[in-house]
Formats: sequence, structure tokens, C-alpha cells
Amino acid sequence: MEQGNKIENKGSKAASDKEKIQWYEKVGQWFQTLCLIHIPIFGFFYMLVLALKKSTPPQKKSFATAYVLYRILVLFLAFTVLFVLYRVGLGFIDEILKYAGV
Repeated sequence: MEQGNKIENKGSKAASDKEKIQWYEKVGQWFQTLCLIHIPIFGFFYMLVLALKKSTPPQKKSFATAYVLYRILVLFLAFTVLFVLYRVGLGFIDEILKYAGV
């Protein structure tokens, strides 16, 4: 009976070690992903590849898709704000130049 328990404990310990290794692999992969997306320009293209690649795990693929859409939205809004400020600024500069007599 005791030998059976030892074998069972050994098997459960091996399964527990295997689960820990799988957990650390998942954490390591996510850590790598988060580090790479913070590299300017490269990170965007890395996430674009993850979003479009068929072999990407579903959780990472949906995260990559959301990240790419978020970055495109932010880029669009930034250009919109810059354009508005540019147009307002040109009129303001013209008024200042007229006032200065240049």
C-alpha cells in the first residue's frame, strides 16, 4: 500500500512540476510580447504579424488585433488634432503678421 502511495505522490509531483513549467512558459511568452510591443515602430509591426498569423494562439491573436486597432485609432486622432491645430494656427499667425505690419 505504501509503495502505491509513493508512486502516486511521485506522479502527482511530476504533474505539478509540468504544470509549473507550462505556467512559466505562458508568463514568459506574455512578458516577451509586452516587451516587444514597447519598441517603437517594431512593436506595431510585431503585433500586426501576430494579429494576421494563423498559428498565433487565440488569446494572443485577439490581444494583438485589439492593440493594432487601438494604435490606428490613436494615430488617426493625433493626426486630426494636429490638422485642426495647424489650420487654427495659420489663421492666428496671419493675424499677428497683419498686426505687426509685416
